[in-house]
Amino acid sequence: GMRFQSGKEAAGVKGLILLEKQHVIFGLRLQVRFPLLGNETYVADATYLDDECQGHVIDFKGYKTRDYLRKRKRFFERYHREIEEL
Repeated sequence: GMRFQSGKEAAGVKGLILLEKQHVIFGLRLQVRFPLLGNETYVADATYLDDECQGHVIDFKGYKTRDYLRKRKRFFERYHREIEEL
């Protein structure tokens, strides 16, 4: 019942769901909104915690648009962490 913007995102989310079922990752959330400076919002494809309780913000990227690159920079400025591009 889920819809994805690309086959790459669908395959990536399927892999993360399997990892969560195997208890390799925890707290998987999809399409998580992060407020940025101003009225902008970045929507991560997925977030989760690893076995050391480290948070991960995931974006399944085929092509990096100018808009995405700008939001990636603003995300780092606001949260002091990188978006993991898979």
